Parts: sequence; C-alpha cells; structure tokens
Amino acid sequence: MKAALARIFVFSALAWPGGTLACLLAGLAFCTALGAGFGSGFTAVLGGGLGLLAALLMVLAAGALLLLLGLILAHLPWKLSIGALGSFAAVALLLRWAGAPGALALGVPLALLGTAAGLGGSLSALVRGWGAGLSHRLTAAGVLLASLLLACMLALPFFLGGEPFPRPAMTAAEAAPDAAKPGLWKTATLTYGPGQGLSAPSEDLSRFLPGVRGLTGLWDRWSWGYGPRAVPLAGRVTWPVGKGPFPLVVGLPGDGLGHLGELLASRGFIYVAAEGRFLGGPGTGDGGATAGAWLLLRHLERLRTWSQTPGNPFEGRIDPAAVALVGHGAGGAAAIQAAALSRMARHPSDGNLILPGGLAVQAVAVLAPTDAGQALGGLEDIHFLQIQGSHDPAARAGVDPWPRVRLTGNLSRFKAALWLHRADGAAFAQGGRAPAPPLAWFLDAQGLLAPADQRAIGRACVSSFLEAALHGRMDHAALFRDPRGAVNWLPRCLLFSRYEESGFRPLSGSAPDLARAATAAGVQRGEGLDAWTRHPSGATALAWNQAPGRSPVYTLVFPPPGDSLSATARLVFTLSPLAPGEPWPDLTLELAGADG
Repeated sequence: MKAALARIFVFSALAWPGGTLACLLAGLAFCTALGAGFGSGFTAVLGGGLGLLAALLMVLAAGALLLLLGLILAHLPWKLSIGALGSFAAVALLLRWAGAPGALALGVPLALLGTAAGLGGSLSALVRGWGAGLSHRLTAAGVLLASLLLACMLALPFFLGGEPFPRPAMTAAEAAPDAAKPGLWKTATLTYGPGQGLSAPSEDLSRFLPGVRGLTGLWDRWSWGYGPRAVPLAGRVTWPVGKGPFPLVVGLPGDGLGHLGELLASRGFIYVAAEGRFLGGPGTGDGGATAGAWLLLRHLERLRTWSQTPGNPFEGRIDPAAVALVGHGAGGAAAIQAAALSRMARHPSDGNLILPGGLAVQAVAVLAPTDAGQALGGLEDIHFLQIQGSHDPAARAGVDPWPRVRLTGNLSRFKAALWLHRADGAAFAQGGRAPAPPLAWFLDAQGLLAPADQRAIGRACVSSFLEAALHGRMDHAALFRDPRGAVNWLPRCLLFSRYEESGFRPLSGSAPDLARAATAAGVQRGEGLDAWTRHPSGATALAWNQAPGRSPVYTLVFPPPGDSLSATARLVFTLSPLAPGEPWPDLTLELAGADG
C-alpha cells in the first residue's frame, strides 16, 4: 500500500499543473461560447468576451473563497473542524433527505449548533479558565447568558404552540342527508391474497418501480415486507350480507383507508381495502402511482372473475355498472390513472403492454392526491370527488386534477372538489404518514383540525359522493353544492366546495375573445377598468381604481337559453379576490332579465 501511494503521489505532483490548466481552459472556452450564442443582443465577439470576463471573475471569486476557507480551517483545531463542521453537514444532509426545505435544512443546524457551541464553549471557558482574570470570566459568563437566552427564544415556540383551530358558526343552506350514519345492512369481512383461503397471486411491479434498488431498495423491502417483484394482490373486503348485486368500491392504500369499510358496507357497498404499503417509499418516486394503478386494475380483473365463478363468495354480488376507486396521497394518483386505464386496451406509454381487462370505473374519489397523472390526459364523463387540506405539506402546484375531469353532457355525471381549512393531507387516512420527529417538532399541530375530525369529514363526504354516484341518490349531492347543508351532522369546520354537473353551461370564462361570452351571441363589455384579462384558471380577472368620481362597469349580456334548460336549473355567479387576504372591493351586482 505504501508503494502504491508513493506512485500515486508522484504522479499527482507531476500531473496536477497540467490537469488544472486544462480544466481552466475548458471552462473558459465553454463560457466564451455560451456568451457568444446567448442571444443577448450583442455581437458574437462582444457576447463571447462578456462570457469570458464573467467566467474569469467567478473563477477568481471562487478561488478566493476557497483559499479563505482553507486558511480558516488550517488555523482551527482539527477536533473543532470535525465536530462542528461534521455535525453541521450531518444535520443539514439528514434534514434534506427527510424532506425538509432548503431554508429549514440550513437554518436548523445553524441555530442548533450555534446555540450549542455558545453554551458548551462558555461553560468550558469558565471551568478550564477559572483562575484567569476577571474580564475572562465576565466574558465567558456573558456568552453563557446570551446562549441561554437564545436557546430559550428558540425553544419557546415549541412549548407555546400556535393559535388553536377556530370553531366557526355556519348558516345552514339546502339540507343534505346524513351520510355519516351507518346504514341498515349487516356486514361481514373476508381477506384474499397469497396464501389466503381466497387465493390471489403476487404481482411483479418491478418495471414500474426501477428506483427500488440498492440501499434504498433494501429499506423499502424491509418496511414493506416484500419486494417489487412480489407485491401481494391482497385485500380486506367488508360487504353487506345479502345477495346483491352491490356497487364495488376499492380503496388504496387499504391500511390507511380501511376505516371507510364498515360505514360503506352498512350502506350497501362492497368495500375492498387493497394492500398498498409500497406507495410513497423513498425509491418509488412517480412510479409508485403507476404501480398502484396497475395493481388496482389487477384487483378489478380478479374481482370480476370471482363474480362470474360459481360457488365463489363474490358470485353475482358485484354490480359491473357501479364501480368506484378511492385513493389517498399516492393512492389518489393511482386511482385517477387506473380509472383512465380501465377504458383502454393498451398502456399509453407502452403499446406492447396489454392492460388487465377488469371492470370499467364509473366514479373516483381522491383525498389529498400527491400527483394527478397528467400524462394520461385526464378523465372524461366520470363521477369525481377531490378533497384537499389547506395545510397539506405535500401539496404541489400544478397537480390539481379538477380541470382535467371533463363532462361532455352525453352522460349524467357530476364532479366536486372540497377544500378543508386547517386540514393536513396525512390525517385523512388512519395512521397517515405525518412527518416524524424531528421534522414534526417544527409543525404547529395545535392549529390543525383534529385528525379524528378530518377522517370523519372525509368518511362522510366519500359516503355522500358514492350514494349519489353509484346509488343514484342525487339528494346527497347537496353537500357538494353547498357544504353548509351538512352543518348539523358534520364536525364543525370550514369547508369550501366546487361543483359541476354534466348539464353545466358556462356563460363566461371560457371564450378566448374577451369581448364575447361563452354562449352564442353573448357579449362582454368593460368600461373604466384598469385591467381586464384572463386568469390562468380560465376566469375573467378585473381590476379598477376605487378613486372618488370613478364608476367602472363590467357587463355580461347573454341571450335567453330557451327550452334547453331543466326546470331546476340555477344561475351561478362566482366572485373572488385575486389574492388571498385581499379586502373585498366596494361594488354593486345587478341582474336584469330580458324584460328589463
């Protein structure tokens, strides 16, 4: 080993000057070419010169910083360098790996280790230097007091907590039937899967989970209890005791959504809590939802086969025209994808992949979905429910599935979206994956709606949705038209909704020409407005100055709809501030009929 190291050191001493010069020249040449073709409006020669100058300045600045760091580290004791810098790197990297944002991953170790260094250093100086002069002891005592004060300031928010959730008083609207009450059916349970009495094979999902390998893969397989090549096609079924046929509902992940089973079965649904521990593992990435979608299709295929098999417990009990999927988190993304794929013969990303031929899905309910399966292009003519918490740390912009659910009007369908204030995404499921300590220490749980209330609200809303979508009891849709109709039986909460039926006809907000309404011969006019644009959501965005003497007007004119609307049709006008927290403007809304 000594001989090998000697050869390496000799080679390095001879090679590093040339290697360094080559790196410098390659970097400068690349930056010069980048500046020449940057499209800044300068000539290629001037742009290249600016790129070269910028690169030289950055090389000098980086070199100076590294030299300064080296000088500082050279004058520090090696124990301090390893203990302080090593601890900082360990805390920061582990926080990032646990999902903390960059500011938190840097701020926490700075505050934690800075306070610890002040406390430990001042105590060490007092103990080891007690015989030193008075000024030395006073300095150490001052640093100790300042560190204690800083530690108290940092720790105080963790003990005080935040503002508790306010319990709002709501005015009742159109009454919605109570779907949270158990129904009249007696229930029974059974399980199926590998090695069970009702046997089902394991599934090879390795093609969808390529990231489950190495150390991450070992962790995933240890926490799941199985590997991606042998994911069990297992489920716990809660069903009404009767001949049927009954609507079928499959929930993923079953360990989190199992609390839906007893309520739904008592109301006449067959509920399958599907095995889904593989969802959301460190190595699954976006493939977890795709794997979940494939597994849901396999469940539907197996259940359809059993319903057609004489002597099977499911024989004749499943209604093939009333099938729904329910998903939470990554399971919500899987449910959306599975619903789209259930109407296809081949996988859209791989035409050689033949999809399982199971049951077509008529309804989908997703709770805090982490992704929307945008690549599949959305859903068409399907009952759809989305429930989102306002304080969901996993929610990301751009994954809202609502706009990608299209109702053509050819079938009687509806879609609804509920936004639950002070709810996090994890609590919708039993034992949901909330952040574990130490990340959990930085979350103010006191300001959140109680997890039991969140699950009760989710359970009641899913029950109402399925009653309307699969049992055809559209009186339950009143909950989604106006959640205040359930004020007497839902836990007290702030719940906001969006609702649309197949017969929905937009009068404004979808025409590309701002001067035209969405209907034929419709007109939009604006007078005295400072801004009149189209918002990315599709709505019309207006802005005006409320200075004295100004009276801006926005007018929408549309012809009478004729006989195409039903007797129960309603006119809906929605107005909202552009940004949350903005004060409401002073305005007047006027509605005039054709007779003036």
